[in-house]
Amino acid sequence: MKRTIYLMAPSNFFTGGPLAIHQLAFILKKISNFDIKIYYSPKIKTNPIHKEFKKFKLKYTFNINENENDYIIIPEHYPALNEALKFKKIKKIIWWLSVDNYINSKFRAENNRFLRAIIKIPYFLIYFLNKITFFLFGILTLKDYLKIYYSLYNFNSFNELKQSNIHITQSTYALDFVKRNITKIKTILIGDQQRELYLKIYNKNKKKILKKKENIVSYNATKSNEFIFSIINYDKNIKFVPIRGLTVNQMTNLLMKSKIYLDFGYHPGKDRAPREAALFGNCVITNLKGSAAFYDDISIPSNFKFKEKFHNLKKINRLIHSIFKNYPKYSRKMTKYKNKILNENKNVTEQVKNLLKLLK
Repeated sequence: MKRTIYLMAPSNFFTGGPLAIHQLAFILKKISNFDIKIYYSPKIKTNPIHKEFKKFKLKYTFNINENENDYIIIPEHYPALNEALKFKKIKKIIWWLSVDNYINSKFRAENNRFLRAIIKIPYFLIYFLNKITFFLFGILTLKDYLKIYYSLYNFNSFNELKQSNIHITQSTYALDFVKRNITKIKTILIGDQQRELYLKIYNKNKKKILKKKENIVSYNATKSNEFIFSIINYDKNIKFVPIRGLTVNQMTNLLMKSKIYLDFGYHPGKDRAPREAALFGNCVITNLKGSAAFYDDISIPSNFKFKEKFHNLKKINRLIHSIFKNYPKYSRKMTKYKNKILNENKNVTEQVKNLLKLLK
């Protein structure tokens, strides 16, 4: 009888995480001898397949007939891990698409009363605390405080993590985290693939991308913090354009025009946004949080990465003006990163083959 690999995903929901899950399922369907099914949760009456995932033509189910020879791949989102505890026979694999997502979702699930208490704290006190940390330590967000909080715990004691001895990580950042915090497990790195539509747009325009550049800085507005706005306010003569609520064509048109892409988010995994920006000829500048601290995840020179401290505002401003004045020179510093991105789809397939060797 053919063995099955189930991949757990949220019903009719689209973000980078579920996209990576469906991409992995599609690769497994092509190169493995397993029967591949998406296990959607929660069970809904309508079609659980988001319109963005219909092209993969994957089988799905709301129920799992447990067999000890089958596997289920579970994303690190705490509610998903907690739900998977009900399965007793099937072999389990945890996929760390995001370190921060696990920590944040676990905290929210287990500390609802505490969260309600935090909301009652006057906003100006939090704002004042952030101002102090900005000058002394850099900006600390709630996610940073939660990482400090959970660093006091023994992750080997968490039931939701003890249910699997095979852990996949999407980033070197996650691989480092898992190896440092969880013992007696097998780990394997499997990245994600570039979106086909972005690659098609890139291939269509690659000969003219470098000729269309303007003195524009695009920035990730959905995952930004106060430090980004400090950079923007530091020099009113620079044109900053936020990336928020844009269609694919609007976003790629902006990235083909801008010379620089800033991302001072928390980088919970190997983010797509910096890779897509580099693909379209942007010099990428980031902080040193999450995956941005790891060269294998964001492969740009170290002088393009900054701690979120007040004294670095001047250095970042100088770098921006230098790139504007001598863009061809600086764009060449992104060549290695760009080539790595263009080879990702091929590399991910090889990484999946390594996973299959573990499942024989």
